[in-house]
Amino acid sequence: MRLWRGPLAALVAVRLAIPLAALAASGSDLPGIPRYDYAPLNGDANDYYAAGRELISTLLREAPLTAALALCVAIAAWWGLRLRRGRPDLAWAALAAPALALGLALAAEIRFMHVSGAGTIGWPATASTMSARKVVMAGAAAAR
Repeated sequence: MRLWRGPLAALVAVRLAIPLAALAASGSDLPGIPRYDYAPLNGDANDYYAAGRELISTLLREAPLTAALALCVAIAAWWGLRLRRGRPDLAWAALAAPALALGLALAAEIRFMHVSGAGTIGWPATASTMSARKVVMAGAAAAR
């Protein structure tokens, strides 16, 4: 039982030594490692980063839901693969079913997210198109 503790401790020590050495050298003095200078994110990048973190934590926080949805997506992908092999004329359904399952699974997970700074996760073009449509409609209403 104790035979594995020594090698495991050595692996942990090596794993910790590399980033600690880079940190001690301020990211610039170690040979073979490219220079690293910290540059903070700017603009909306922090909000999108926060939204991504929140999505990942939602996947973990809602673990039973995530597992059930992952199973549904896997079943849809398996069904799509079988359909594609058995009925080539229904290739559109073989692609649409897993894509729809994945989209619905992500929508269900996003439903349980806490509010983050970012207005959307993905598809910013769709969000900007909807905003532009609202502006055009508001302008048309004001012109009447």
